[in-house]
Amino acid sequence: MRSLVALSLLASVAAATPALADAYRWQLRQSPESVVVAYEVPDTDDQPLGLFCEPEGKAFSITYRPGADKIRKGWSGVVSFSSDGGQVDVPMQAVEDELSGLTLEAKAAFDPDWTVVLGKGRTLKIAFSGQSERIKLAGVAKGAAALAKACGL
Repeated sequence: MRSLVALSLLASVAAATPALADAYRWQLRQSPESVVVAYEVPDTDDQPLGLFCEPEGKAFSITYRPGADKIRKGWSGVVSFSSDGGQVDVPMQAVEDELSGLTLEAKAAFDPDWTVVLGKGRTLKIAFSGQSERIKLAGVAKGAAALAKACGL
């Protein structure tokens, strides 16, 4: 009987995992001061990837939370963001955040290649230090266009 309960519980968790992945959406938030394009679970603080632009100074920044087990305090290196449209390599460093733990962050000039990386293909591959993850690009086109308009050269 115990094995049936354990098997049932395991099946429930396995069935829920795709549902959690499907909860993530590309969201666009715009104001005169900023444009934010985030891959997140709506109405939560769960935001693994954020692209931010302050149009006035053309300040562009990126945050990426790969998970606590994938980075260590003090890590810095190049993170590659790629799709069928191309690749953007970004030097990033781990920053400790009280709420979300370790986050990779970068401040850089906006690279026009972001528009094609986000605009072509079905998935965005994020790779660093021999590890990678893929996230869906469906729904990001409007946000990519807003970033390019606000922060583009």
